[in-house]
Amino acid sequence: MVALKSLLIVSAAAVSVQTSSPEQRGRPCLSEDSNHVALYRGFLEWPIDERVNPHNIIVRGHVDLQGGADFIDFVEVSLVDPPGCKVAFQLSAPHADSALVHARRLGSQPIAVITTELHGGSGNGFRHILLAASDNSLRRIDQPDFAHSNMGGFYVGDLGGGRGQGVVVWDAEWKAGAHYDPHPYRFTFYRWNGKSFTAPEVLITKDSYTATPDAAPKALGFTFRDQTDQEEMPFALLAP
Repeated sequence: MVALKSLLIVSAAAVSVQTSSPEQRGRPCLSEDSNHVALYRGFLEWPIDERVNPHNIIVRGHVDLQGGADFIDFVEVSLVDPPGCKVAFQLSAPHADSALVHARRLGSQPIAVITTELHGGSGNGFRHILLAASDNSLRRIDQPDFAHSNMGGFYVGDLGGGRGQGVVVWDAEWKAGAHYDPHPYRFTFYRWNGKSFTAPEVLITKDSYTATPDAAPKALGFTFRDQTDQEEMPFALLAP
């Protein structure tokens, strides 16, 4: 959890998020209150697809006021149809303290990827929620295992090696040594059949690799790289 007292809130936009005028964004909604602090506001432009309208993105941290301490105990992510503040999708992510949203494609299917982050003592955890968009509606298509630490990564798109479109998640198998020593890696591939994901294909390396997101995929000759944008996550810094 992140303490809110004396915090400077710093936000960074995802590459697929564009700024827009107040007229484009519609009226302000889901603003801060006694139990919520605004972490990020942006505008989600979907990949070129006339079936899907753009959405406002509103990320708010829920403040735990029990015992007189101010903490973010979960993050709320809302995709809102402008104008009128109609919530098209809302997610409460327990134990998360920041979030980011990207618009991507899974083959011909436009999707939104909501990434939540939990800051830990010596590392961070990430989870990815996928929303398929069609006919101005959104539905979840993610799997429970779309999660990894800051030593691993996530990618959606062409998986290479003849696997076609899908999602791959990878992470270090930390069983011995220090936290950021080289470790074996586990890769889990989920192929996309146009409507859903097929049963996962798991690859565990025999060799160990540097404990950074892209070291193992690069060494193994995979063409994909981490799309988590770990450095772009909205985050909080202790103010001096």
